[in-house]
Amino acid sequence: RATEAIQAAYYRQGYRAARVMPMPRASADGIALDLRIEEGVPTRVAGVRFAGSPGLSAEELSFAFRVVPGDVLNLTSLDDGVRGLRDRYRKAGRLRARVGSPVVEEESEASASVVVPVDAGPVVRFHIRGNREYPDSLLVQQLGATGEDEPLDAQAAQEMASRLRRFYVSQGFLRARIAERELPGRDGATAIVFTVDEGRQVRVEQVRFSGNENVGSAELRERLFQQLRDGINTDPASGADPADADRVGIAGTPAAFHKARVRVDPETVFEPVLYARALKQIEDLYKSQGYLSVRAGPPRPEPIAGDDHRLSVTIPIAEGERTLVSRVAVEGGVEVSDSEIDAAIPLKPGRAFSYLAAEEGRAALTQIFTRRGHLYARVEDDEVFEENPEPGKEFSKVEVRYRIQPGPIVKVGFVEVVGQRRTQEALIRNLVALNPGDVLTPEVIDRGQQALLRTGLFFSATLTPRNPEVPEPEKTIQVQLRERPTKDFQATMGFSLEDGPRTTAQWTQSNLGGRGLTFTAAAKANFPFLRYTVRECPPGATATSQCTDRFVPPSDPLERVIDLGISAPRLYPLTDALRGGIDLIHERDVRPNYQLTKYSGQASVDLARRRPIAAGIAYEVGYQVFAKGNQSIDDVLAGVDRRLFRLPAGEMIFGSLRPTITLDLRDDPARPRSGILAQVSGDYVRSFAISEITANLLKIQGLVAGYLPLPGLSSLVLSARAGRITQLSANSRTPGDRAFYLGGATSLRGFHEDAVQPEDQRVALHREVANCQSVVSGVACSQEALLLQAGAVSSGGDQFVALGAELRVPFAQSVEAAFFYDAGNLWSAPRSFFRDIVLRDAVGFGLRWLTPIGRLAIDIGINLNRDELLGEPQFGPYFSIDPL
Repeated sequence: RATEAIQAAYYRQGYRAARVMPMPRASADGIALDLRIEEGVPTRVAGVRFAGSPGLSAEELSFAFRVVPGDVLNLTSLDDGVRGLRDRYRKAGRLRARVGSPVVEEESEASASVVVPVDAGPVVRFHIRGNREYPDSLLVQQLGATGEDEPLDAQAAQEMASRLRRFYVSQGFLRARIAERELPGRDGATAIVFTVDEGRQVRVEQVRFSGNENVGSAELRERLFQQLRDGINTDPASGADPADADRVGIAGTPAAFHKARVRVDPETVFEPVLYARALKQIEDLYKSQGYLSVRAGPPRPEPIAGDDHRLSVTIPIAEGERTLVSRVAVEGGVEVSDSEIDAAIPLKPGRAFSYLAAEEGRAALTQIFTRRGHLYARVEDDEVFEENPEPGKEFSKVEVRYRIQPGPIVKVGFVEVVGQRRTQEALIRNLVALNPGDVLTPEVIDRGQQALLRTGLFFSATLTPRNPEVPEPEKTIQVQLRERPTKDFQATMGFSLEDGPRTTAQWTQSNLGGRGLTFTAAAKANFPFLRYTVRECPPGATATSQCTDRFVPPSDPLERVIDLGISAPRLYPLTDALRGGIDLIHERDVRPNYQLTKYSGQASVDLARRRPIAAGIAYEVGYQVFAKGNQSIDDVLAGVDRRLFRLPAGEMIFGSLRPTITLDLRDDPARPRSGILAQVSGDYVRSFAISEITANLLKIQGLVAGYLPLPGLSSLVLSARAGRITQLSANSRTPGDRAFYLGGATSLRGFHEDAVQPEDQRVALHREVANCQSVVSGVACSQEALLLQAGAVSSGGDQFVALGAELRVPFAQSVEAAFFYDAGNLWSAPRSFFRDIVLRDAVGFGLRWLTPIGRLAIDIGINLNRDELLGEPQFGPYFSIDPL
């Protein structure tokens, strides 16, 4: 059989003369079997001919068939070619075309001709007649298509007419009629005409239930309406409604009056198929409560006040007798205590019986024994109804019996690894954590599979006992793997108003040495040319019109980050609970108020699991150079008080220790509606003695967010963030990249990005504006010029607080509307939060899109108390990936 299968595979690939010869030989373990393969010469296509009535040109058919002379005669390629021909005929409108199986005519051992029988048939066109409410294009879409291998025959045309009528019924046209007929066309084509008698829409205005005593009508009605809402499209047409455009009016277009598009409320539609599904669900609901003989329906639609287009639907419910459990008996399983078995069975004497609860009990009992190593435990349930001659009470009592056959305790005999090519087998065995003699349970198998998949090295990983259907006390476990590619390269290009043109590139080499290590080389660069424009005013200027803007880029204008790193998803062989990484980093950051050039190395360790608790710590040591930015207001601040000089310039060799801990109790991190998210992080920064900048500080910040679910899948998000920097020595200063900034898309919307001025400096800044033309400033200038100087950037601060409240209301599957209130402030020096606290606030609205990369947010923020002297905006647009 093996030789025949191999020869058949070669035959399909075009090696029609291939031979496979078994050759036994002696080995240390007995007889080994070698297979000798003589592939021979591949058979090639000498020619392709389309026989019959092609209907299309030979060039079109050859392009669709894709098998040309000179190709190897691959039968799979011929099958693909047949599908290509059928698809080409369908696109040409020849829905009755027939393409037969290719016939191979062998000319010699190395060549053969291929003959494809085809019958193009006529061009088929669809026409809709009698439709008033819906356009032809929409109705043609409802016809559907025949199967790929099925030509359009009379039965298929009738099925199309049925689909068209079902569409009309689902839109409320209960009495719509569809007639289908076939007519010959003048050009030899065939026309299939669907004649529609729409009638008037029929509305269901009342839905009543009769006979339901134990389940409320409101609950039954909601189940029915939910089925209708799920199954009916309220507006089947696509695009904007022309009637809506007429009402709004579009500049530059002539006035027009279109008929409003037909829409339908699903709850007012009588759709027999959906009603039948809902009644089945209602019966299942009753059966889950013990009413095994319940019957729901059929529904009775009746006209209201003699009007056939207004219906009242009555749904009769015959509940029947409720079946109660008289006794629960368990046979076998003596090694498990009675109390544990009783706790696993949801059915109790005197309670309502349901087959679902009986199955849940059987599954729970099976799980008890499989968790103890009885991998082949079998639990059967049997229901015995007590005989009762009284009519209607034949099923009033039932005895439930469970028979347990534990089977042997299964242990691991051997672990066999199959499919790995690069990964070291020792690493795989360590991840699986199964050794000979270990008790085998489903949890152990699942834990091993998850450990393998979490490494990211494999597309798939399965652990299965060999001969899984045979109960044995000892099993060989097969670890079947499919490895991912080890090399990956990604590159992007883009543009933003904040960063200018930008590009990113990343090279990843995974599974180094087969040990699960990953090397990553990532680079990101951008040219923020908008930051390099500086306004200069001549001495004695009295108006901004006398000032000029100059493009003054720094000597090194390209922002960039280059990161070379090695990471391990687990610190093998020390522990599985931690992962780690080592990075070499170069960063060039050109901000409006400072310039940074940094070279550093970093080592980090994190918990391998990220929920509900994630924690990590990183230590970075490096060299960085600070320079003042083009638009810095430090000179203004320094003229007011030298102690407020926020951003020291110079060189610094530093060490930074950064711990982080996160508690994530949200129901869904991608789209949370309830739960809590809390995060605390720290940063201890200390400069070495040879540095020009002295930094010895502790930076701590935290976040708490709570999610409150509201009706209609809406939610309210309440968040609070705060941070404080403590200088640990008298001459310590906060470098610009360690300071806190406030304002923008992710902190305080309604303000420019990172532009909120420290509250304890605002009075000094206001005084500088007032004294613009005094001797202190040394420059005669207009108020507008000083606004541009003082309001452009913020020097950051050592303390901040930010509060937020956001209401999220979904109106599509992945789109939400958001309404928010933000409040917060920044201080240059630490202070008590509760001593004369002043908060800047804003309100706004926006949209949220749920995407694979996160929740995209577009917002409009409105500043509620704008500071005009410092050039704050009244409102602003924001785009971000929402972290909450």
